[in-house]
Amino acid sequence: MAKKKNQDGRERGGFKSSRHGSKASAAGPKSRQKRAAEDRERAATTKHRASDGLPPHGATHHRFLGGEPIAPAGITGSETAADLIDNAFLAYNAARLREACQLFTRKMLDDDVTVGLTLTGALTPAGLGMACLIPLIESGYVDWIISTGANLYHDTHFGLGLSMHRGNPLESDVVLREEGIVRIYDVFFDYDVLLSTDAFFSRRHTGS
Repeated sequence: MAKKKNQDGRERGGFKSSRHGSKASAAGPKSRQKRAAEDRERAATTKHRASDGLPPHGATHHRFLGGEPIAPAGITGSETAADLIDNAFLAYNAARLREACQLFTRKMLDDDVTVGLTLTGALTPAGLGMACLIPLIESGYVDWIISTGANLYHDTHFGLGLSMHRGNPLESDVVLREEGIVRIYDVFFDYDVLLSTDAFFSRRHTGS
């Protein structure tokens, strides 16, 4: 079957010689131009790094590569929690947890140290007041506290024996509102929890 031709007489789908030239190929002039551009870029980068006092690429000593190598030993099951945190929690949020644990054990537990505790975000609705804040205070690890009012307010729910529940964060807000359920992400509680807490503070304020 004969191929259709365009108005200029070239077959459709044919190579556009007027644009690329009849001798263009992957191993031809364009390939040499690409290699030349890469060589120029490499030379410029090396010159720039040298002017900044930085070692060339591939050098073993680099100011950004001074951290401990990530080369953990395999976990055997005989490790303590401290072993795992120090030797296996090496990056991402695990590394931030390791840093927090080391700050606590190496600084906050010193004999002569003053520890301040700051609270923000919805911590007490998740039960952190009972789980860790109260034990830390009772054990003498906290000398002073700065907190948002919301944390103090929501902690009162537990003091009044009001019920907080784990819930599904994907639940519809429209449905929850219709059912009279308040949520803080995946913490669910009845709307009456807020009313009862407000009533408690109102009575305390008025003395009734």
